[in-house]
Amino acid sequence: MSDTDPNKILKLLGWALHGTGLVVAVGIVNVVLLTAVAPLESKRASSLDEADSLDELLSTADEVRANHRRFTDQLAELRRQKQSLQRRIPDEPQEAEFLAQVSQLANQSGLHVSDFRPGPATARQGYGAMNVELVCEGDYASICYFLDRLATLPRLARIQYLEVSTPSRGGAYPVHMTLAIYYGNTGTAAAVREGSRRV
Repeated sequence: MSDTDPNKILKLLGWALHGTGLVVAVGIVNVVLLTAVAPLESKRASSLDEADSLDELLSTADEVRANHRRFTDQLAELRRQKQSLQRRIPDEPQEAEFLAQVSQLANQSGLHVSDFRPGPATARQGYGAMNVELVCEGDYASICYFLDRLATLPRLARIQYLEVSTPSRGGAYPVHMTLAIYYGNTGTAAAVREGSRRV
């Protein structure tokens, strides 16, 4: 048998084809690994990271629930306070009604009101306001009681200015104050009153 023997050449050619087929098969497997398995591995690693993040979130679930309950309660309390304030703000200035409330409180406090002067109404964004000047006199305890109980009036009023002068010979302190009253809460007061009727 010589080097040019057709059987030997065919045999070598067969081995070469098998070798080439093996290389091609290994190449295909590598391509499959790179194109299919590697992204799956990357996705698996990403899923593991996400699972770790979810586990961390789950570990704080009790705290999140407690905070949610606390914030929900705080929000409900703020809404109650808002509705309470809106009920104390009428749609119109109603300064005469406020004078009646202040006079009644002054009588309960032992203050003598000598002058009550409503100022001009001023429009603000979403509501109106009016300053009311009040001149009165009384002893120290009466003044303190009046100022303390002012916040409990059915009408919302805030002290803008307060001046207490030295007492006269009779022991009464002259008091000059400016109170701000609010009105016209752009219809929300009416909505609150309507809502409270449904409850």
